[in-house]
Amino acid sequence: MIRRWRRYRAHAPAEMNITAFMNLMVILVPFLLITAVFSHLAILELDLPNAQPDQPLVPPLALEVTVRSDRLEIADHGRKPMLLPDKAGHHDYHALDQVLQ
Repeated sequence: MIRRWRRYRAHAPAEMNITAFMNLMVILVPFLLITAVFSHLAILELDLPNAQPDQPLVPPLALEVTVRSDRLEIADHGRKPMLLPDKAGHHDYHALDQVLQ
C-alpha cells in the first residue's frame, strides 16, 4: 500500500500558486508607472533685452586682473589690457583700486 501511494504522489502534476505574485504585480506596476518621471529637465540661458528700447545694449563687464611679477594687467573680453607697472618694486594696488572704481 505504501508503494502505491508513492507512485500516485510521483505522478501528480505540480501546481504553482502564483496568486500572491499576481496581486503584487497588479499593485506594483501601476505604482511604478505613476511615479516615473517622463519629463526632461533643461536649463535655458536667456539674454532678455532691456525694458527701455531707447538705451543701447551694453555688454556686461567681465574684468580680469592678472598679477605678473613686474606689473598688473586689467582686461575685459578681448579688449587691449591696461597695464599698471610696479612702483618701487611693489605692485601699485592703490592705482588698481582707482581704476576698478
